[in-house]
Amino acid sequence: MKLKYPEAMKDKLFFTADNHYSHAKIIEYCHRPFKDAHEMNKVLIENWNNKVPKDGIVIHCGDFSFREPEIFLPRLNGRVVLIFGNHDKTSIRSAKKNPNLFEATCDLLDLTVGDKFIVCSHYCFRVWNRSHYNSWSIFGHQHSKEPSKSSFGKSWDVGVDGNDFTPVSFSDLEKIMEKRPDNPNLIKKK
Repeated sequence: MKLKYPEAMKDKLFFTADNHYSHAKIIEYCHRPFKDAHEMNKVLIENWNNKVPKDGIVIHCGDFSFREPEIFLPRLNGRVVLIFGNHDKTSIRSAKKNPNLFEATCDLLDLTVGDKFIVCSHYCFRVWNRSHYNSWSIFGHQHSKEPSKSSFGKSWDVGVDGNDFTPVSFSDLEKIMEKRPDNPNLIKKK
């Protein structure tokens, strides 16, 4: 899928992944600092709403929830574009029943914001569409505590585990990408 937003929208764009709402075992698997799924859900929702404005757009790179997303979406600011992850069976079923539940759904998103091209997926890539032009890759799935160690070039793990359990704003990503090395396959201009 392809989405295009004007440069003026960048202050309304946010990225996240791997919330795993209501997935009690993820606390153990990823050593999350919550006593149970209820506390985790509460903190994730509060963090989301403290960062994302009501008119924001969140690009969610998969693994949204272990329960029906209808339980959580009304409690979250903004509209959600969901890129399906490997634990989104319930979200897929819900989206099929109610096509207006999410702003959009897909397996892979080519996102353009102004003149910045971003590939958004649940999975990390070593190379991606237009990576040879220093495009960005945004992903989840790895549950990395240190996204910089799991990223290549202009890529970043936007999962909650490595980003203080909070969505990452477009301006945060700009600052992150400024410090990241060029993509390994960048075509250098002579």
